[in-house]
Amino acid sequence: MSIFSPDLEKGGCLREVVDVLHFCYPNGKSVFHKTIYSDETIQNEPVYQDVYEGNDYVPCLDYIDRFSHWPIFPDGFLCNHGKISYEMIFSKSFQETFHGSMCIDCLPLAVLNGHIETMFIPLLAARDMDEVDSSRVIKNYEWWGMVKTAIKEGIESSLDPKVNAKVCVETNERGDLDGNGKHIFYITLKIYGHEDVGDIFWPYNDSEYDRPGQLFGLDDGGWFDDRWRGYCYQLKVGTPVSITTRLELRYKQTK
Repeated sequence: MSIFSPDLEKGGCLREVVDVLHFCYPNGKSVFHKTIYSDETIQNEPVYQDVYEGNDYVPCLDYIDRFSHWPIFPDGFLCNHGKISYEMIFSKSFQETFHGSMCIDCLPLAVLNGHIETMFIPLLAARDMDEVDSSRVIKNYEWWGMVKTAIKEGIESSLDPKVNAKVCVETNERGDLDGNGKHIFYITLKIYGHEDVGDIFWPYNDSEYDRPGQLFGLDDGGWFDDRWRGYCYQLKVGTPVSITTRLELRYKQTK
């Protein structure tokens, strides 16, 4: 069977062929912020269109929520149901492999669970390797495309079956131009709901008066908060919870 056959079984996982170099929010801010707002994880003056500044490329993507201003914590996020923890989002079997409390920094571990055929070698990496079987070498963009698919699979397989979520992965197509084996991926978890909780979304309002609702679920309420809470529950006004992170990977030299 040709190694390029689509019927070839995946013979390994990402942890065998890549190293995690850095994990953060798209604008470089740490995922360990006590509180950060959704739009602050994206905005880096300006990122409303594709920008390329040095080695930092931020793609302009429709599925990234650039405008919601609701709190995200290392261990969870706020939505119309109050605070949701990542323990509710990731499966029990995955949590058993993660030592420590369940936080957003568990995402790279989920990524590394993704399956990939490890016999393939990116072209630029092969140039620095001795005695490489040329039949194993493929173009760089093809290899990183396989990684992109594996990232998505790794995260999807780590989510709790009760969660209704979509995993979106975008690669930094302008990366690895100098053959250093590095690549940046933007990973978005778009969470629609949970069987035990119901629909999950960011409440929003076109008026200037939506700011009092931003700590909804944590504050003492009041007449405005109560009205806003009811409005959101009844009409389901808002957008799905959308959390985007940035992951930098490097090809791990293998033979």
